[in-house]
Amino acid sequence: MLQAGVPADNFVVPTVLKACAGLGLFSAGRAVHGYAWKAGIAECVYVMSSLVDFYGKCGKLEDARGVFDAMLERTVVSWNSMLMAYMHNGRIDEAVELFYEMRVEGVLPTRVSVVSLLSASAELEAVDGGKQGHAVAISSGLEIDVILGSSMINFYFKVGLVEAAEAVFEQMEERDIVTWNLMIAGYCQNGQIDKVFDTCRRMLETNLKFDCVTLASIIMACVKSCSMMVGTAAHGYAVRNDLHSDRTVACGLIDLYASTGRIEHARQVFNAMSQRDPVLWKVMISTYADHGMSSEALKLLDQMQLEGMSPTAACWDSVISSFIENGLFEDALDIFNQMLLTKTRPNLRTWSLLISGLAQNSMHKQVANLYFKMQEVESAPSPTIYSAVILAVKTAASVHCGKAIRACIVKKGLLLSKSVRQSLLNMYSSFDDGGTSDSLLRSLAECSK
Repeated sequence: MLQAGVPADNFVVPTVLKACAGLGLFSAGRAVHGYAWKAGIAECVYVMSSLVDFYGKCGKLEDARGVFDAMLERTVVSWNSMLMAYMHNGRIDEAVELFYEMRVEGVLPTRVSVVSLLSASAELEAVDGGKQGHAVAISSGLEIDVILGSSMINFYFKVGLVEAAEAVFEQMEERDIVTWNLMIAGYCQNGQIDKVFDTCRRMLETNLKFDCVTLASIIMACVKSCSMMVGTAAHGYAVRNDLHSDRTVACGLIDLYASTGRIEHARQVFNAMSQRDPVLWKVMISTYADHGMSSEALKLLDQMQLEGMSPTAACWDSVISSFIENGLFEDALDIFNQMLLTKTRPNLRTWSLLISGLAQNSMHKQVANLYFKMQEVESAPSPTIYSAVILAVKTAASVHCGKAIRACIVKKGLLLSKSVRQSLLNMYSSFDDGGTSDSLLRSLAECSK
């Protein structure tokens, strides 16, 4: 178009920016912004609103806010674009603040504005904010359609106001499967299992079919209520309607069967999946681990790697914790070393589990070695980990190691932790090093007062 000598105006530029945002073409969108300046249309309210939307969707929130603040004139679309930019980037608090600022400026919110506020309030569990959104919708004469009604229902369930969610649902003239699923999931999350099943029956009476989201909520309700009969029926429905291959449904079924000790049934669900992602592997591995079947968990971990899948830290963690709980500490340490060989970075829970387990079973040398290995990979030990390491060093009577650990503790500012200070006091009081620890003992005692 430009090559043909036809200039892009303030209607074309917003369309191009929307396309760039949808495709994630940040450099191209930036170039369009530059073109808008050269063409003298960069300060057009429609172009600026599109720029706010573009930068927000590309994760450039500061640029989005910069454009928004530079606007001499703002329409409700401009405000909504900035609201959505905050929401898209997880800046929920700022989205709520912007909504209030919008109201102070006298801008009448639209359905998009209210939905944004309701979504933000649900995330923050901000009861007053969500209620105000509902009130604004009513006072502005907004029809409670599927989108707005669903946002209200989601908010009320998130903050535990079940009756308010029910009232909105009953007021809605039109309901789609998303609305029904929100009701079913909301009842499940709030522990009202009977209403889960009642709402499912009402949904079927409207000739709507369950989808994967519906089934996942039903199965979760069955796990919470130990309703194996309904759970088995849900499994059958999933198979008949070709929904059993959905990962969320499969994970739910594995949890369902595992909750009643039917591990073979859980494994059958796992085996029936043609495509398995790390989440599904983790659920099955954790199932074995949680039921004390350490060897089966390890076999599945090996199978996962043979099939070209890299176990996550959570997968390794499940197996390691299972071996520790079964008293197989040497095996747990071996598996941990295998984990390090795969370049998987252990999370703090794994370090804590292993160090605490080894310390409690008098494997003091291994604890000290593990601690120094942890320092090599630059993890940030918690006070709990330090306390476990100090206990091991104290028992092993390693003065040199103890002082090295104390130096790390001081460097990281962890002397503020009462449990760490007490552990250090106990450690130094057990050392017989010719009195060189006396001054340290006195300073620690002063800190502990």
